Amino acid sequence: MRKRNHIVPVALMLFGCLASASAQEKTYRHAFQIGPLSAISGEYNLNYECRFEAKQAFVVGGTFADTREFDGYALSLNYRRYQLPEGQSGFWGLFVNYADLDGSLEVDKKQYPFQSTYFVTGVNWGKRYVWKSGLSVVIRLGFGIPVIDFSWKESDNLPDNHNVVKNIYKLTTAFDGELSIGFCF
Repeated sequence: MRKRNHIVPVALMLFGCLASASAQEKTYRHAFQIGPLSAISGEYNLNYECRFEAKQAFVVGGTFADTREFDGYALSLNYRRYQLPEGQSGFWGLFVNYADLDGSLEVDKKQYPFQSTYFVTGVNWGKRYVWKSGLSVVIRLGFGIPVIDFSWKESDNLPDNHNVVKNIYKLTTAFDGELSIGFCF
């Protein structure tokens, strides 16, 4: 039990040394990012990036949503090809997203519950800004092709033009984006 008490401080010091060294050299191999608006939106996301080569990285992400409109989760896998080997650089990439959501769409001031599971694959572009402290901000936009399973929970209570509403929802799942803040090391 006594040895475990020393593990946390040693791990924190090691983490601090690695982060400090990476920030001074302006290179890094790892990054953790979170969505800065999570507390307001009710959608909590976390991304982990690992550069396996100077200009190439994989990003794994997860999102949990608990809002008035949606309840569910999403998982993502991204490949990024950076323009520069340093920490701050533009990039292009490929993404794969999966989501399982229960929610409610408002049509003509009335709520209609639905269930949706979708898979999207596509391309994206973005930029990572990195400061000497290791603090980083990522901005990314993308578009993909969705494969979606969407159903209304109450088949006897459908909105007018329910197929149009369904197609608009499908179109919105094709867009991919990120605004996150985190730490590189």
